[in-house]
Amino acid sequence: IADEGSFSMACRVFPTQSANWPNMEAIAGFRDNFACDFYLLQTYGTTMEGRFRNSANSIFTIDSVGLLQLNAWQLVALTYDGSTLRMYHNNVQVDSIAANGTINTTTESFRIGNMPIPGSSQIFLDGKVDEIGLWKRALLPEEIQCLVGGSADLTDPDLVLYYGCDQGTPG
Repeated sequence: IADEGSFSMACRVFPTQSANWPNMEAIAGFRDNFACDFYLLQTYGTTMEGRFRNSANSIFTIDSVGLLQLNAWQLVALTYDGSTLRMYHNNVQVDSIAANGTINTTTESFRIGNMPIPGSSQIFLDGKVDEIGLWKRALLPEEIQCLVGGSADLTDPDLVLYYGCDQGTPG
C-alpha cells in the first residue's frame, strides 16, 4: 500500500478474552510506530482500536468501546479513502475521523495475530483470525456488507493480499 492514496483491511476475528494494557490483543496490520501504522487491535476490555499513522508521523486513531464480542466470529474492517479513516464491525460503520497522508515505506511486514508494541517485544491475539484481506483502495460499505456474508473477490485487481486460512489443521 506504499504511496497509495487509499487502502483497506478486513478480516474475521474470534476474540476469546478481554484485553488490558500492556496485554492488548493484536488482530492484523502494519506497525513500525514511526511512519507506517495501519492496524486493528483489541485494547481495553472489548474495545477495538484502528490506527493509521502516515509517513509524516501524523496519527489518526479510532477507539470503539465495547465493540467486540467474545467467543464469536465477527467481521472487522478499517478503511482509508485519502480524507477519512473508517472502522466497521460486521456491516456497520462504527466510527470515522478525518485523516490525511500516505505511507511511503515498504519495509514493514503485514502481521496477523501479533504486533510489535513499544515497551514490549510483541503482543499476540488470544483468539482466531480468518479471511484477512488488504486492498489498495477504500472498500465501499456495500463491499464490506458482502464480506460479512461471503469472501473477498479474489479477482479484484486492488486486492494486495488475502489469506483464507483454509490450509493446515484447524486450531
